Amino acid sequence: MSKSFLTQKLKRLFGSGLFWPFSKDRRTCFWAGIILTSLIAPLPAQNELPIPPPESPLVAPMPEMMVLEVRVEEKEKSASSSSSPDGTIPAHPLGELRSVVMVKTGDIRLVKSIRSNGMSREIWIMGGMFYEKTYDGMQISCHAYNPMYPWYFQTNNTSFCGTEWITLDNYKGISSYKGKKCYYFEKEAGPSYDVIIPRPRVVGEGRGTEPSTPPKAANAPGSSKYLLKAWIDVDTKLPVAATFPEGLCRYNFGAPPQSPLNPPSEYVEYSQRMKKEAERRRREAAVR
Repeated sequence: MSKSFLTQKLKRLFGSGLFWPFSKDRRTCFWAGIILTSLIAPLPAQNELPIPPPESPLVAPMPEMMVLEVRVEEKEKSASSSSSPDGTIPAHPLGELRSVVMVKTGDIRLVKSIRSNGMSREIWIMGGMFYEKTYDGMQISCHAYNPMYPWYFQTNNTSFCGTEWITLDNYKGISSYKGKKCYYFEKEAGPSYDVIIPRPRVVGEGRGTEPSTPPKAANAPGSSKYLLKAWIDVDTKLPVAATFPEGLCRYNFGAPPQSPLNPPSEYVEYSQRMKKEAERRRREAAVR
């Protein structure tokens, strides 16, 4: 195909005059421009480099100042159907958990759980213990965390609930969750991650929140299992979503608080009395 043929085609396409400013002696510049444009045209986008496996720590620690909502997005279904007819974890007697809101400043944490029937439960975590009012609202109880309590009663103020099982052995690769690039971890739940559903204490049975009858294990060995999953943000290493006994939950971080939490005076006074009592018992034990 000759230059003169292409020139004629272009003339027919654009016409003459204003739309065809190239005179015979300027055709060299025209073709030079075409060639130059083809040389500097953008190259096709290169494939992104693969993201290597995460390094320790696999999950970032809790920030000193934090507002976090853990919301149930998908109710858990067990791997077998022995827990209930439809394969879901049995419902809690106080209603299904909808969300847990945590506010943390330093070593003090306020945790509020909200259930499907509108009931809420509020606890204060201070000094490795959690404090709350009894169901009748008349007294304050104080307890150390144990596996019979819900996961959000965890008194550890450094690591996120629902991420304690995460190891490199459970790392499965890069996955996207709600448009966010994440490290994805997966593990089949076994006897060490049983779902505990305690019966709530009836008013008058005594102080505290511990169950007065043996707890029911929805995932008892040989009954039902389910898959633990966790998505950890590649950039921040903060949790994005994880599997809890209630189901698949999403972590939503809010703006951190600007001032320290101030627990109600009755909780502070009770905490101080408990510390003095513990110190007295230690002194008595040392004398014996």
